[in-house]
Amino acid sequence: MHSNIERPYPVDYLHPNGDIAKIDFIWGDPDSMSPVGITIWIKEEHGYAKLGEEIGEWPTFGDAMRRGTDLAFRWLGR
Repeated sequence: MHSNIERPYPVDYLHPNGDIAKIDFIWGDPDSMSPVGITIWIKEEHGYAKLGEEIGEWPTFGDAMRRGTDLAFRWLGR
């Protein structure tokens, strides 16, 4: 039996260069609080465009959030 748990929403990220991104999470099992992927979106004039995605497994949501922040920092700094 699955008990759908409430998961965190995507997180806004402001890069030091002024660009804005959204860190979004890909979820696996409905009972898991550990994301199985991270998608980084960059804010453009009329919405968001996908900047990149990383598939993996993180032990906790906090670990995934730290990885997402690192990816956003690096990918927006290109």
